[in-house]
Amino acid sequence: MRSGGRAVAALGAALLTLGLWSGSVAAASSPYSRARTQWIQGAAAISARQGAHWTRAENDLRQHLPPRGAQRRSYQRAIRALATLVALPETGDTAHQRLEAMNAVLTLDLFFRTPHAYS
Repeated sequence: MRSGGRAVAALGAALLTLGLWSGSVAAASSPYSRARTQWIQGAAAISARQGAHWTRAENDLRQHLPPRGAQRRSYQRAIRALATLVALPETGDTAHQRLEAMNAVLTLDLFFRTPHAYS
């Protein structure tokens, strides 16, 4: 197995161990799961690349937006939080913008069940 394959296998094993992935390809291919994966990968990305992960996560959630009810509102909050993060500047942010980012991250960590993914 090439080193890239070993890295993917190690990542899969780690996600299984942490309970962040069921090991099922079907589960991993749902729009929510894809968005969650982007959120987790964004935590490990350099700041210049995080926005791309967040944008992909936002697009995946938009594809799977429930028709109504509490779940729809939850998805809408997550979509707004991702959009907020994408819109914030990488550097030179104000105290208010840092607070917005913190609130967005907390919202998304709750939504994706990834406590402290970005801490």
